Amino acid sequence: MDTLVNQLDSEAMGATVVDIVDFSNTVAFADFEQALIRQHQPRYVACKVPLEDLSAIHTLEAHGFRMIETQFRSMLRLRDCVDTSQWPYRYELVQDQADLEQVLAIAETTFEADRYTIDSDIPAVVAGRRYSAYVQRSFTADDECVHKLVNPDSGEIVGFNTYRRQSPREAMLLLAGVVPRYKSTGLGKLLNDYVLNDLFAEGVGRVHTHQSARNYAILNLEIGYNGFRVVQAYAVLRKTYTG
Repeated sequence: MDTLVNQLDSEAMGATVVDIVDFSNTVAFADFEQALIRQHQPRYVACKVPLEDLSAIHTLEAHGFRMIETQFRSMLRLRDCVDTSQWPYRYELVQDQADLEQVLAIAETTFEADRYTIDSDIPAVVAGRRYSAYVQRSFTADDECVHKLVNPDSGEIVGFNTYRRQSPREAMLLLAGVVPRYKSTGLGKLLNDYVLNDLFAEGVGRVHTHQSARNYAILNLEIGYNGFRVVQAYAVLRKTYTG
């Protein structure tokens, strides 16, 4: 069991955010937590454990952690492309700062179903800052990229997605969002069709992603429509600290 300071989340919150990784009930948790506090002086600590590991969940709860999210890890094997020829939109790589700024504006406002936006202990502005930071990282990272969905008539960027290439044959879908006023218009489905087509064309055979269990729209899209298969469920617990 170890700790990892989450730099992007810490910058978004303006205080130290720590992730507990590789949780183990063989370690005396009270001592571990006190050492964590002395070393990091955290504002927020999170730990993700397999949902079936009730012993770990109960240990964390006994020390003041509260469950904030159920999360699924899922996987899809790519076997073919989806026909997107009937759609007029352009799906393109974001390559300049002007387009990135439009994408960041979407990222700051579009997400509603995650553990930061629903947490009453977290200031409302933190979630938007956090997603903006993750998109910026994808823009600069060598193994990640940001794509935009453009209305060709108006030139408006109406959606985006990001992913990470894990190997020549595997990729991880990260974030995707549309301009809030265009939600429930089918653009989320279209974004997934475009990115999966691109990855298939590049030789990727397997795609991974994570979904929040409270994000019904994404669950219905990625599991119900795209055919992602759940391979692991997690409980995400968190504790906030003051002083």
